[in-house]
Amino acid sequence: MLVCTIQEYMRTVKSDKKRPLSGLSAELTRRCNFKCGQCYCANPIKPYIPEEELTTDEWIRIFEQYANEQGFFLTLTGGEPLLRKDFKTLWKFLKQKGFLISLFTNGSLIDEKMVDFLAEWTPYELSITLYGASDETYERVTGHKNMFTRIMSTLEILSETGIPLEVKGVFTRLNIDDFDQVKSIGEQYCDLFRWDVDLIGAFPCSSNKVQDIRLSPEECVELEARVRIRNQELLNRIKNWQPAAPPNGKRSAFTCNIGKSSAYIDCYGGMHPCLPLESVSYDLRQGSLEEGWHEAIPKMIRDFPLAPGPCQTCDAFELCGQCVAFALLEGCSPTGPVPFRCRLAKARAKQYGLSHRIKSLADV
Repeated sequence: MLVCTIQEYMRTVKSDKKRPLSGLSAELTRRCNFKCGQCYCANPIKPYIPEEELTTDEWIRIFEQYANEQGFFLTLTGGEPLLRKDFKTLWKFLKQKGFLISLFTNGSLIDEKMVDFLAEWTPYELSITLYGASDETYERVTGHKNMFTRIMSTLEILSETGIPLEVKGVFTRLNIDDFDQVKSIGEQYCDLFRWDVDLIGAFPCSSNKVQDIRLSPEECVELEARVRIRNQELLNRIKNWQPAAPPNGKRSAFTCNIGKSSAYIDCYGGMHPCLPLESVSYDLRQGSLEEGWHEAIPKMIRDFPLAPGPCQTCDAFELCGQCVAFALLEGCSPTGPVPFRCRLAKARAKQYGLSHRIKSLADV
């Protein structure tokens, strides 16, 4: 039997294919038993109908095609993926295919039988999001009573199984007072506690009110500066930072690696280059993953209508985390400006003593 490292395998895949699809996120369902105010899944404009979701056979067909692409990493997410009645069937199939599977879940549906199942069919990573450090906070965020106590009991059981755990947090005005406690809990169960506060805007399918409950840009930066690891990450990023100098005075509107190595598939079969960019979509019920990845998605990205905008020439672009998808979800032009992101850039520039280096920044 030949054995190689993941890095060696990925180099082989990249050498064999012009556009290797090495990572795939699969949204098994948008249904969720939580009702978190910041989540697009929990606040649908119209009710989700399970019968409209991809069937077991449809998902298996897609995963087979992903295997044919020599795909390796796979994330199962939702909604709450454990609400799928066929979850164990799909999971076993994927494990037998040899994928490295991460499972994103709120943890509330993990009972003893599910713990035993995951211990036998071990995930690459089991990622659980914590929404508070008390039953009261959990109820305020998720709408469920006594849920913190339940989740903590589950984490204790999981920690004894050897299943690789990640505990992460998402913070809004509803639970920010629990930040230090949640961070401390997370660090008990995993090496690095990941968290997010500068949340993106509302999805077209959702009536969520992210803008009403997320922290202000200034509060986000204050928290970043207070947390040692996040602060160091930013310090490393800006150590030799200079205002961006885009080619010919203008950078591409798509500045990330969108559509280069990973994709997102929603529960209705829509294939997207990333989760937030819902408008770029290829229907896998009508075509193949191969055609979608190698032909349709690249063409849609190339043809995406983008008028010149201020973000393409802004000096502080590297400080704001702006992207086309984020702008659209904020109800703004895809090339900006986005008031929340501009304020975030200004706050970071002030926090890290970079304001004097910035000559142009959208005045919003």
